[in-house]
Amino acid sequence: MATYAKGVFLLSIGDELLDGRTQNTNASWIGEQLRLAGIPVAEVRCVSDRLDDIVRALEEGRNYPIVVSTGGLGPTNDDRTLEGAALAFGRPLKATPESLEHVRSRYEARKLELTEIRLRLANLPEGARVLQNPTGTAPGVELTEGSTTYFFLPGPPNECRPIFTADILPMAKVKVAEKRLVRRETWRTFGKGEGEIYARVEKVVAHFEKHYPETFVFGVHIAFPGIDLTLEVWDVTGHPMPPPAEVEAACKEIGEGLGPLCFTRER
Repeated sequence: MATYAKGVFLLSIGDELLDGRTQNTNASWIGEQLRLAGIPVAEVRCVSDRLDDIVRALEEGRNYPIVVSTGGLGPTNDDRTLEGAALAFGRPLKATPESLEHVRSRYEARKLELTEIRLRLANLPEGARVLQNPTGTAPGVELTEGSTTYFFLPGPPNECRPIFTADILPMAKVKVAEKRLVRRETWRTFGKGEGEIYARVEKVVAHFEKHYPETFVFGVHIAFPGIDLTLEVWDVTGHPMPPPAEVEAACKEIGEGLGPLCFTRER
C-alpha cells in the first residue's frame, strides 16, 4: 500500500515545458507562495501532453492531500488534462450549468462567438466544482477523490495565479499548513562570491542553526548581479523559536559582518 505523503504535489502539464519552449514559472511561483504560508511542497513533477502520462501522474497524486495541476485546460486537441482526470477517476466529462455559464459569460464579455470547440471548456469530470477564472475563459476546477483534493488551473500565469490565491491557498492553509513565518530579512550584496560572503556571517548563523534547527532558516543565493542572504524565523508547533531580542542582535551582527558589501537590506 502506498504511503500517504504530507505536503502538496505540484503537477505541470505540457510538452512546451519539457522541451524548453516555455519556462515553468507556475511551479516556482506556487512553490514560493506555499512555502511562505508554511505549507510543505512534497513533490514537483512535469509531464507531457500524452494522455497516459497525465493519467499516471494523477493516479499517483492520490498519495498526497492536495494536488495542484497547471496547464492543459484549453479547447484544443493537445489540452487533455481533464480528459486524463476523467479516465484516472472513472468520472465522465460533461458540462454543468455553472461551467456553461462561466464559459458563455467570458466569451460574451469579449464579444467572441461561442463555437463548438470553445464550448469544450465547459466539460468537467463528474462531481467537479468550477473555480472562477477572472482573467481567462477556461474555468479552474476542483475535484475531490478519496482524501485527496485536486485543483486544475489554466497554464497562463495571469490566469493561474488569481485562482490559486483566491481558492487554493486559503484551503491549503487549513488542510496542510505546518508552520507560520514570523520574520524574514534579506541582505543584498555585491563584490564577493558566495564562500567569502558566508564566511563573514558563518559564526552567528551556526549558533542559531544549532539551537533552533527547525525554526531558524538561513540561505545564501546567487541573485544577479550579486549574492542574497536570507534569514527566516518560523513558528513551528513543538519547536523552540529564537527570542526576538536574539534575532535582532543576530541581524545587527550580520549587517556589521557584511559591511559595505551589503548595498540594501529588505524586511
